Amino acid sequence: MRLTGLALLVVLSLGWTVPVLACQGNEVLFEDSFATLDPTWGNADDAFFIEDGQLTIMPGYDEYYSALSTMGTYEDIDLCFNLEAIKADPEGNSFAGLIFWAIDYDNYYYVVVTAEQSIGVFRRQRGRVLPQLRWATFDALTPGNGVVNELRVVTIGNTATIYVNGREYRSLKGQPPSDGQQIGVRATSPRNDRAVWGFDDFRITVPEAPQTQ
Repeated sequence: MRLTGLALLVVLSLGWTVPVLACQGNEVLFEDSFATLDPTWGNADDAFFIEDGQLTIMPGYDEYYSALSTMGTYEDIDLCFNLEAIKADPEGNSFAGLIFWAIDYDNYYYVVVTAEQSIGVFRRQRGRVLPQLRWATFDALTPGNGVVNELRVVTIGNTATIYVNGREYRSLKGQPPSDGQQIGVRATSPRNDRAVWGFDDFRITVPEAPQTQ
């Protein structure tokens, strides 16, 4: 989402929330504003393309679509991006979010949100889906279509901490890849429609070291 000048002043005067990048690290490892589709994301098709300056995912009916970036592998990361529910099922039967701690398309973790204010964290291992943090309502999420939420994941060692719109959700322990993680995006459509989700302002930095007492 890009707001400048007079438009930004109007937004602030009306009290609307404008997601801003929350990544704390100073050393940038990767960033993408999706002006074009970088080939390290894969090839465009009818479910995966750039539109209106966003990476847009529109999975088929009752299908999910995932894409791993091949730009590089990473150790500890602070990753944040803006996620727009362009046309998501208001009852929560479509969801989208971030892939982290990925080895390949059959082995990764992912955090996803719905348009009705729910969030969950799952692990895909050897093709099976294993809940890590089960679906729950989180009031920091802004519900509905046409809104933007900022998601952030910080992985340090075997701990991942999830943030939404600047608020910490929860942390979990996991099994990060021993030789570096890939990251990616994922979205799912309901049975009776094709959901549309937009990803923007993708940024990975090196996490800031925790302050010592």
